[in-house]
This record gives sequence, C-alpha cells and structure tokens, in this order.
Amino acid sequence: MLCPVVVGRNTELAALAAAYREARDSTSAMLVTVIGDAGVGKSRLVHEVIRRIATDAYVLRGRCLPYGDGITFWPLVEMVRQAADIREDDFPDQARTKVRALVGQTDVAERLASAIGLATANFPLREINWAARKFFESVAATAPLLIIVEDIHWAEVALLELLAHVRDSVVHAPILVREGKVWFHVARRNRIADHLADRRVLISIASRDGYHSANWYASANQVSTWHYEAVEIEGEAHALSDDELVQLLDALSDTMEGRYSAEQPWTRAKMDPGKFEAMTKAIVGFEIVPDDIRGTRKFNQHKTGADLEASVEGQLGAGRDDIVAAMRELTSGR
Repeated sequence: MLCPVVVGRNTELAALAAAYREARDSTSAMLVTVIGDAGVGKSRLVHEVIRRIATDAYVLRGRCLPYGDGITFWPLVEMVRQAADIREDDFPDQARTKVRALVGQTDVAERLASAIGLATANFPLREINWAARKFFESVAATAPLLIIVEDIHWAEVALLELLAHVRDSVVHAPILVREGKVWFHVARRNRIADHLADRRVLISIASRDGYHSANWYASANQVSTWHYEAVEIEGEAHALSDDELVQLLDALSDTMEGRYSAEQPWTRAKMDPGKFEAMTKAIVGFEIVPDDIRGTRKFNQHKTGADLEASVEGQLGAGRDDIVAAMRELTSGR
C-alpha cells in the first residue's frame, strides 16, 4: 500500500516533535493547537506525528460536534469509550462497570459516567474536570498519552476549560516522606509551580505496570491496554521555606546516593561555590500533610475467565511474571 508523502511541512513537524518530546521527557502535560483552513492537511500532519514521532504513545481521539444534544464533552465520550472498550451494544451498567475497572475509583467513575451520558447524576464542572484528569492519568500510567481533539473550533467553553485544567495540573516530581508529611519540588519555570501553594494536590506513585496486547485475549473485538497499580495521596500543599528546601534536596540526595553510589556518594560540597545556591533559586518546594491515601489497580480483573487465562499466557510469554502475579492476586477468589 502506498502512503502519500507530506511535502513542505518540515517546520510544522519539527515544532510538533519538539513539543511532544518535551512533554514526554518532562512527564508533564502540554497543549498544542494545529490551525489551518479546511483542506490544508491538518489531519494528515497529525497522522505523520503519530507515525513518525509519537510511536511510543497511546493515542486517544475525539471530535467536537457543531450541534446536537449532549455534545459538550463529546470528545471525552469517544475517548472513554475507546480506552474502556465500551461497545455500541453494551448496556449502561456494563459500560459503567468498564469505566470503573479502567479508572479504579468509584468517585472518578461516577463523574465520568455523568459527563459521558452513562448516568443521570449531576456534578459540578470542577469535579468533572478532576475526573477527566484522573481518567487521562490512568491511561498514561505506563506510556506517553497523546490526546487528539479534532474540530476544536466547535468546542464549547466547558470542554476548553477541561483541557486547560488537565494541561495545568500534571507534573512529575521526586518526593520525600518524613514524619507523616510528603515533601516535593518542581522547577519555578514549570507553569504549575504558581498554582500549587495552598491548593489541594493529588500525588500518584506508580508501581507495577505493563502493556497488554489485544492478541492476548480469547474473545474477539478487544483493544490493547495497559495494566497499572498506584498509591494516591491527597492533601493541601504549602510552600517550603528556603531552609526546608535545602533539607529536602539533601535528604533526597542522601537517599538515592546511598542506594546507587554508597561507596563514593555525591554531595553538594563537591559543587563550586555559589552553584548550589543558584540552583535552589530555580526550584520551589512544597509540603503536603495527607488527608486521604488510597490504592488503585487495573489488571484485567473485570475480564471473563477465558480472557483471564489467555491474558496470563500472553504476559508469561512477554516475561512479565510480575503482571501475572498481580492478576492472580486480584482474581484468586473467582
């Protein structure tokens, strides 16, 4: 099969490649808009990004509609259906069960179900935004996530605010747990840095994770997915003082050097005078006193017995004994 060649779009492809790699390498969210008249090749450009650049990403797609009932979050509807493998002939309770299995939390699933028309309960928009972010985080737990929203010029304000919320509320950071508190730091230039102080923060700590091919099921019409487990910590963030930030950096360094370079550990005393102080001015530290700690896991526990058996065989073939162990932990009573 012949594929048409993209001509004269090297500048645009380079810009999109740089944005994707920055988001992937910094484990943060980034919003990029492709603008152009109808027919100039926007969809083709995005296709090339997926084919050439974002080859390691899990791709979710959704389209904004120009009119109709219940279209505010239509792109989210399509993405949740894709990720949760919701089929047209699924009953609402079946679809809700799939959503719950995907995100691993009832409160998140309830709000997603409301947003995508699977439930009649109403929730404030801020809670819908929170649930959407949790959904995207669950999908992105083990692989970079590329979200494509087509025809965004038809988007309603509520959807644009949801996307902005996701973009501005995700960051990767090292953490330190001490005396029941969680300390972490981020770069001051990170756009999230100005939005953390005195705000509620969710920390997700990932553990076992792995890819699952759709070939590793007994039944047909399945989609590939990712397995994961994580501990989630919530609480209000407060800025650390300069002295506390230094304590955080020293403690993190001592912990990791002791683990990986115990014989000749690095210390900041090896830096030139003034270098460490200059570095600390470029970052900001925070403290959380947790008020909620919970675990979430997804290891095909909602699948049928035949699919579970095939899943185990597939993961064993891939050398993922840890994923098999997790599956058996969750399904031992079935």
